[in-house]
Amino acid sequence: MRLPSHPAPLRREKLQFDVTNHEQPFDEYELQPLLPFRFNRPGPAVALADLDGDGQDDLVVGGVAGESTQLLSNLGDGQFLSSVVSVAESNPVADGPIVAFDADGDGDLDLLITKSGVVAPAGAAAYQPRLLLNNGRGNFTPAADKIIPALPISIGAAVAADFEHSGRPGIFLGGRVVPGHFPQPPRSALLAWRGDHYADVTADLAPGLAQRGMVTAALWTDVDGDGWADLLVTYDWGQVACYHNDQGKHFEDVSAKLGFAAAGNGWWRSIAAADFNGDGVLDYAVGNVGLNTRYHASPSEPAVLYAGVVLDGSAPQLVEAQTEAGIYYPLRSQDALTKVFPTLARRYPTAEPYARAKLEDVFSPEVLARATKLTATQLSSGVFLSQPDGTWRFTALPRLAQIAPIHGMVAGDFDGDGRADLMVVGNSFAPTTETGRFDGGLGWFLRGDGRGGFSPTQPNESGIIVPGDARALAVTDLDQDGWPDLIVTRNNDRALVFQNHAVAGRRSFAVLLRGAAGNPTAIGARLTLTLADGSTQTSEISAGSGYFSQSGARLFFGYPEKSPPTRLRIRWPDGRESEQVFTSPPGKLLRISAP
Repeated sequence: MRLPSHPAPLRREKLQFDVTNHEQPFDEYELQPLLPFRFNRPGPAVALADLDGDGQDDLVVGGVAGESTQLLSNLGDGQFLSSVVSVAESNPVADGPIVAFDADGDGDLDLLITKSGVVAPAGAAAYQPRLLLNNGRGNFTPAADKIIPALPISIGAAVAADFEHSGRPGIFLGGRVVPGHFPQPPRSALLAWRGDHYADVTADLAPGLAQRGMVTAALWTDVDGDGWADLLVTYDWGQVACYHNDQGKHFEDVSAKLGFAAAGNGWWRSIAAADFNGDGVLDYAVGNVGLNTRYHASPSEPAVLYAGVVLDGSAPQLVEAQTEAGIYYPLRSQDALTKVFPTLARRYPTAEPYARAKLEDVFSPEVLARATKLTATQLSSGVFLSQPDGTWRFTALPRLAQIAPIHGMVAGDFDGDGRADLMVVGNSFAPTTETGRFDGGLGWFLRGDGRGGFSPTQPNESGIIVPGDARALAVTDLDQDGWPDLIVTRNNDRALVFQNHAVAGRRSFAVLLRGAAGNPTAIGARLTLTLADGSTQTSEISAGSGYFSQSGARLFFGYPEKSPPTRLRIRWPDGRESEQVFTSPPGKLLRISAP
């Protein structure tokens, strides 16, 4: 049964799964006519979590601009009961990432709903994140206003973890864009629980996070294995940054030291973790815009954007440039530039002389020197693979995975061969009309070889076909068979569900941890499974990853029947460890409580 676009508050209906969204149009070019990409269509976001305590993942789908947040209660057997989250009413500003975690320490999962896009002016109250408290049965009430500090930011990433070992998750909110002022760095914030509220501790613990750049994704993960959650952040027109957590007291930027900065500046979009090369250390996959666009970039010939270009008394404008044989030329058309720089019409009355003009002919070096210059040197999506010396090395994904931007991204063993794979979806309808849509992708199942390499699987084999403007991608077990299933959202289109069918000769099972109140899903726990052949799989429980996504708290492990699991080691969020030894293969779901 189809979900209505604007159902009445508290109206519920049973449906298999058919969620559609309709983004409201908005003209961003009125404020910034030379924007390369639009920012008014960031979602919809998705979060999977057991909100009513019945042991099954419920689904929260973010509202696009003009629509409400949707809660789909999981009834089992693919049945959902849909309702509007009545305390998260329709807002002209689109929902940003949604995070489910225990904010008030009562043992159930609450919802933090952020806002994104550019429909409202910068700093408008409509961007303020809203914390909704759960009564344990999936019914929500707004938290007191002062529990979350005033942070009216257009958000690109929201992730939670107990980075202080206090027993209560903290939150990172990454600013995506300053509406109407791209590419000005927006504010980002690190929040920690202080008594009866969340406090902004960015200035004290992580001043480098505050306004480093435009955040597109983030992941709390223990990069160096010291038992404390570090923070990985991807930036638009920036690097993949790694902030080392010094026992909850300070965050140090170790991006260059650990090798993440070496990948260069990109238009990074998403991030996911798994041990792809089988050495017991987590690796990190990152999505980028890919290599099938009009844009090209390298360290020697980067893509360039000048912000704040003023010519002959014009308003400050954006100017893109591209290289040909080492010479920079304006990227945008003569018609587009002369509309905002009228004096250029006299110098270049037709397209022919403009086509031959170098960037420095159109804009003098003095004019460009007064503007802010941004560069991108890497457009490939890829993987940071752990190295024996404790660093990570960037390796591009296969060529077929570069045919479209990658947004949704999840990692894990999806085919039960005991090796970590990647699922990716993407495309982008955000580029300007002059550039055209980046829509050459249908999503990919990238089968891991256990050594850090990947092979794209054809759609007729994998069943993964995701056309359109794909956004969030999350993992759950819809049919409770122990195999990971997928949920994909698409902007201005219907969400898709992919059910994973068992592979002959292979098995898969899920692990569900139970932590203490304050962190009941054990966010930050690291699990390592050892198989009979000595190979291992390592994974972490996270609250927020990929792009605008939160997968369920279950972790999935696959294995060939000839090499069953022998033991499962768990390092809990507070650093304690436990181990489960298998004398027979586990069932479909393994529930483990904290020691």
